[in-house]
Amino acid sequence: MQIHISRGEDQFGPFTMEQVQDHLIQGALLPDDLAWHEGMEDWIPLSNLVDSLPIAPSSPETLVQPDPTIESVPEEVGGKKKLLIGIGAGVAVVAIAVAAWYCFSSENEPQPSSETPKIPVNLLWEFETEGAVWSSPAIAVDGTVYVGSGDKKVYALDGKTGAKQWEYITGGPVATSPAIGMDGTVYIGSDDKKVYALNGKSGVKLWDYETAERVLSSPSIGVDSTVYVGSKDKKLYAINPKSGAKQWEYIAGDRKSCGEG
Repeated sequence: MQIHISRGEDQFGPFTMEQVQDHLIQGALLPDDLAWHEGMEDWIPLSNLVDSLPIAPSSPETLVQPDPTIESVPEEVGGKKKLLIGIGAGVAVVAIAVAAWYCFSSENEPQPSSETPKIPVNLLWEFETEGAVWSSPAIAVDGTVYVGSGDKKVYALDGKTGAKQWEYITGGPVATSPAIGMDGTVYIGSDDKKVYALNGKSGVKLWDYETAERVLSSPSIGVDSTVYVGSKDKKLYAINPKSGAKQWEYIAGDRKSCGEG
């Protein structure tokens, strides 16, 4: 039995009864969704369809989130078009987006149509900088999001709303990803050859350490809070997290970075 699900203007499926039961347990399908299968005259609430059937516990495999693939399911059932629908994340221009999304799948898919699938978006927030964002965001224990940008700035953003808490201007594009110390200090490198230590709450600079070349390496923090970072000057540095003083340096054999021949 192949069951089709309708929610508003959107339709999902077809699913087997076992898949319907699993999706109900996971919350992907709702009891008040409308259901239809071949031989029925009209759509009925999904709860009415499964009321007489026990819902067996799902195996661990069925609780694993499906691969994030959005696909169209064509053909018409009950006079409506069917589409697989997911919640996705989209970012226009250079922005940071926080989102989550899910998609439905079935073992036996109908042949896809030529229609472009409808992909709804649940965008929680986005924040636009004035340059490209190569830096991967870092998240503090209080939910604050820290990230660098090609506009030479380091940003602290509210993890719930995306509102800017503060920004710090360096002397060059910031392509590295921040590292956050146990005390909340944010460490990050810049194309201006420097490694910065910033107060995570205020954005005030605590110290900076200048190398001989651009810093494209993202800092790492040791168990004793020592800050380790590489530079295009072929050196690896160990820096005191409190004072910013160099503890030692190691000269490597090359300074190639991503994108260089």
